[in-house]
Amino acid sequence: MTVNKSKVTQHASESNPLILMAAFPGEGHTNPLLVIAAYLVKKGYEVVFVTTEDFRNKVEEAGAEWVPTNNPLTNTTYQALREAASLPIGPERFAAQIKAVFLETLPPRTLKMEEVLSQLQARNPVRQIIVVEDIFNWSLFPFRHGRPLPQGFNTAPKSIGIGVAAFMMESQDTGPVSLGLPADATDSGRQRNAVL
Repeated sequence: MTVNKSKVTQHASESNPLILMAAFPGEGHTNPLLVIAAYLVKKGYEVVFVTTEDFRNKVEEAGAEWVPTNNPLTNTTYQALREAASLPIGPERFAAQIKAVFLETLPPRTLKMEEVLSQLQARNPVRQIIVVEDIFNWSLFPFRHGRPLPQGFNTAPKSIGIGVAAFMMESQDTGPVSLGLPADATDSGRQRNAVL
């Protein structure tokens, strides 16, 4: 898929860095970045947003250029989630779910990011590109850990990670988040939490 400059973003100043945004395709991951995209467009930035067809209208309403990508969640992902659900509730199950959803689906997200970065670099080789993605998308991790950079890049583009998850804070009154236990400030609850 080629990246074409959208008429929506033609008013943006090319003296500003181009902002490339990506989010894991879920409402809670994508919607917070759409708010940021709309703000940046209003401030004169050209924003390109890589996401699935489900979010196309929202991306275009924000004034950003939409670049399509496939949903990384496949039948293989759902099978792995079914297998993870058979594990007892706890850290092992949580790790299996994170692996199935975010880690095992990383290769296609990284390939898409590589493709889009190369195309945007070719569009204007001297313009800085800044990647903004939700921290669960992870598409730049491989480039920071040994994967060859996209064509046209000598250094990895600067990036900003946006945290979209609920604030998780440890406390003597709470058990591990992945267990779904309610807070318990009683002596027995605090003992339970200390053991967990």
